[in-house]
Amino acid sequence: MKTFLPLLFTLLLAYGNQELSAQCSLIDQQNLGYNGGMSARNLEGYSEWQDFQVTESGMLCRIEVGLFNFMNGTGIFRVYEGIGTTGTILSEDTVLISGDGNFFFPFDVYVPVTAGSNYTFHLIPILGGGLPDPYGVQVENPGSYSSGEMYIVDPSGSYPTGFDMIFKTYLEINTGMENQDKSQNLFIYPNPVNSTTLFKSPSLGKTNQWEIIGINGQIHQIIPVNSTSTSNTTHLLSAGIYIARFKQDGQVIYSEKLIITE
Repeated sequence: MKTFLPLLFTLLLAYGNQELSAQCSLIDQQNLGYNGGMSARNLEGYSEWQDFQVTESGMLCRIEVGLFNFMNGTGIFRVYEGIGTTGTILSEDTVLISGDGNFFFPFDVYVPVTAGSNYTFHLIPILGGGLPDPYGVQVENPGSYSSGEMYIVDPSGSYPTGFDMIFKTYLEINTGMENQDKSQNLFIYPNPVNSTTLFKSPSLGKTNQWEIIGINGQIHQIIPVNSTSTSNTTHLLSAGIYIARFKQDGQVIYSEKLIITE
């Protein structure tokens, strides 16, 4: 149910020679106990998934999956809310997967996640897309990752393996000032929010905007910030947790969890 909320931020942006930057560099979950390989089939209806639990709230920005042998073909990579593939799809992308030997392949995602919650990543080969049959997936057998398990999917259903896939999940973190000038800043105030919005920023000759993103990855609002003062009120958003990210000339340089209250 939607709640009509005047959305309150005061976004104070002051720049000189420095900016805040966000990097996809914090490893949140990982399983590195590679001791075996699984021959995954590139046939219609076949795939594999692994569930995991995050320990930090923020933006899930990359998942690296351990693979082996020569690969050069396309697959679909999805992230779901919850355990298994019946939850809400938070991210989906068609990716050219290439590598040789034993390698980690990075799948870029951009999904808000909540500490203590479970999520699932799902690798689906595209029939006729160039991946070999079979292709190699690195596993730990038996699996020791305590917050999830690997499942294989065939045309008859999904089945636990007792294995774990070899993987790493990364969260986006803010690295702070790019130089030593600490006198200038970018932030959201107050947070939580529930009333009028006021944006303040200097004119930089760049395209600046804030994006408000829901837990399902949907962009609910784009707020251009191209003048020194812009007010923005009465937006239709439900109370809950969002991600506010700042983009300059199309590049994300800052993100922060935003709480909207009743």
